[in-house]
Amino acid sequence: MISAMLKVMLIDDEPWVLIHLERLVDWETLGFKLCGSFQSCATALEEMQKEPPDILFLDISMPETSGLDFLRKLHSTGLFPHTVVLTGFAEFEYAQDALRLGVVDYLLKPLSEAKLRALLEELKKKGRPTHSTEGNHLHYKLKQMLAYLDEHFSEKLSVQSLADQFSVSATYCSKLFSKELGKSFSQYLLDLRMTCAKELLMGTDTALKDIVERCGYSDYFHFHKVFSKYAGITPAKYRQQYREAGNSASGEAAP
Repeated sequence: MISAMLKVMLIDDEPWVLIHLERLVDWETLGFKLCGSFQSCATALEEMQKEPPDILFLDISMPETSGLDFLRKLHSTGLFPHTVVLTGFAEFEYAQDALRLGVVDYLLKPLSEAKLRALLEELKKKGRPTHSTEGNHLHYKLKQMLAYLDEHFSEKLSVQSLADQFSVSATYCSKLFSKELGKSFSQYLLDLRMTCAKELLMGTDTALKDIVERCGYSDYFHFHKVFSKYAGITPAKYRQQYREAGNSASGEAAP
């Protein structure tokens, strides 16, 4: 029965991609109903709010907005379709970032029938998504925030600026981190910055003054104090200790 089929929507600014995807498989035979193909995110969003799809195939790079930005906007309306991003090799890393926003998988262009069929089988097992539930909304809202912090932790950030970015209150933002992660926004941001600092100290010859900037600090002495308290050792000694350990290991391994 058509009513029992999972509803699928396609969004890509290139009409040949939409046509190819529509014809690549016999959707209804596989248990799916195509409910719309769109070249514009804005038009698609209007239709999605009228009739939410169960599954969305979304081009990662649209001319009017990025696929990730559209996905964030979509989730803010309470719609959480199982999403598959369409991408080319040039945007491969970008597509991997999308996985953090709850994207199910990605398809590389040109699209493969075998890959699409396998993916559709997986989507059938997932069944229909749950739209607009509080739990889902919290889950996706937090994923959006964490993805944003992963990209912007080197910038000047506060719980208020993050809340403004996602159109929520600072109180809501603080409670979300505490409830879902068991730590404050400040602690999460500190963990991100210190992890970055450790990786740069261990694995690169980046100058300390550059590490300070890349980790979101404007003052070396403040960074030095924060890092020393966090790691229990100064940045310079941390780097030296790691290199000495590496040299020792290399010496032991030599014949």
